[in-house]
Amino acid sequence: MERILLASDCTIYPIDSKTDLSSFQCGDSDLDDFFKNDAYLYSKQLLGKRSFPH
Repeated sequence: MERILLASDCTIYPIDSKTDLSSFQCGDSDLDDFFKNDAYLYSKQLLGKRSFPH
């Protein structure tokens, strides 16, 4: 299995209600399902955001 490096091999961007993730497929059925069905809801509720102490 080829190793993928997040920083250099992936593009990270915020998603919104217009982001089409229906064709996302990585081979992990749980992750595929998350991106297709739950990722926007998590983003909307800021569940994937990291908060930094002030």
